[in-house]
Amino acid sequence: MLETIYRDESIIQEFRQSVLGKHIDDFAAYLHGLGYDNKDKQLLRRLTVVRCLCQWLRENNIRLVDLDEGKINRFTKVRKKQAPYDLGRDQRTLCYLLDFLRSKQLIPQPAPKKNPKSGTVDFLIEKYAQYLDEDKGLAASTIKRNKKVIDGFLRLQFPEGRVNFKKITQDAVLTHISSFKDRYCLSTIKYIAFSHRSFLRYLVMIGKIKSELADCILAVASWRAAHLPNPGPAVPTCQPLGPRLAPEGGELYTGPTQAMTQGI
Repeated sequence: MLETIYRDESIIQEFRQSVLGKHIDDFAAYLHGLGYDNKDKQLLRRLTVVRCLCQWLRENNIRLVDLDEGKINRFTKVRKKQAPYDLGRDQRTLCYLLDFLRSKQLIPQPAPKKNPKSGTVDFLIEKYAQYLDEDKGLAASTIKRNKKVIDGFLRLQFPEGRVNFKKITQDAVLTHISSFKDRYCLSTIKYIAFSHRSFLRYLVMIGKIKSELADCILAVASWRAAHLPNPGPAVPTCQPLGPRLAPEGGELYTGPTQAMTQGI
């Protein structure tokens, strides 16, 4: 399979001498079966991160049988510095790799997750994520970002891991959001504020806080001149402006707005 993807024989030999060994051809066929081909180098790009992973495993003396999500996360942090724009594609490819290796019984199945205890930070985070997924229908990537933001807030407020809703106050929330203002750009601050507002509304819905607290976070201006005074009501754009005069000796022409309203 590799011979149809690479022309460089040295790369093929490097793959086959790696921890994946003879399984790399089967994995390439596995990716091809998922719909990735090499017409626009999709398959080659995905195998590139696998090649980098094999090099990293060799450098760190990690056996194939010991590969799991924890090792993948460690590698991803290194890979992020090398190719940050390919991170999403790389993570999907590495998930495919773990699935493939487990289907071949080359690595152990993941340990079953323990259900977090009620009243803990982990339990509240999972219930909030479930609400975003089932009730709000948000994308998995959005839920992941929201969880990360709220997890940071709750871990700071409750380092012991037990949640006391009386300690979730307006001052605590606003102080936490304000702590990011010197570290992140405006769009990131806006998203952090949005995540906190969404979480507080969830707490109102389940009866843990009062609705007034959920309204303490105001919308963040989306552009830096938004604080300027309002110049007044805007002129309706659908109102015909009428014909305009061309230079002397020319012909009349129709204004663009009038042309739009008349279907010209």
